[in-house]
Amino acid sequence: MQTLPSNIIDLLEAGRLSVRYMLRFELDDGPEGLWNDTYPIAHEGVTYHPMAGNLTFDTLPGTAELASDSVTVVLSGLDPNVSSLIETKAWHQRAVVIYRAFMSDAGTVLDVRAVFAGFLDAATISDASGEMASIELAIESNNRELNRSTGRTRSDNDQRAHGGSTDGFFKYATAVAIDTDIYWGRKGPTSPVR
Repeated sequence: MQTLPSNIIDLLEAGRLSVRYMLRFELDDGPEGLWNDTYPIAHEGVTYHPMAGNLTFDTLPGTAELASDSVTVVLSGLDPNVSSLIETKAWHQRAVVIYRAFMSDAGTVLDVRAVFAGFLDAATISDASGEMASIELAIESNNRELNRSTGRTRSDNDQRAHGGSTDGFFKYATAVAIDTDIYWGRKGPTSPVR
């Protein structure tokens, strides 16, 4: 559960707060961003291109389980910023973060929180005649990585290879991995009464 700062709660209760959503794509030549407002905005070194009214998505999942959630984002109107992002960049399986931005009535960003992180799995372009062109992005959550095997082992050699030569976390792992019989009560081999 996230706790909002008191100034955000005060503005929310006064009805003077608006919410925007920002999408950050981690691409090979640097991050790109889109958000649902009418002007470009810079946040943490990334310029978010405007997609006001043309950026919609279904409900953001918020499970506490290890299931791999997904969210579908629809970009309609095919803004040149979006079409060039899809057509000219290697986007498949790149990291995507969806942020919730709390805005004041003056249009300044007060607080930004990550609400979903995952990987861009599919981008389906729909350009049927008589309909507004759109791109549907399917984003899978980071939880999908939890069920994949990596080839890593719980050994001292593997830990030192990945964690550094001085990382001896599993130094005694083989010594404690030996099966040991534990006897309870007076049934053990050293018990005087059998």
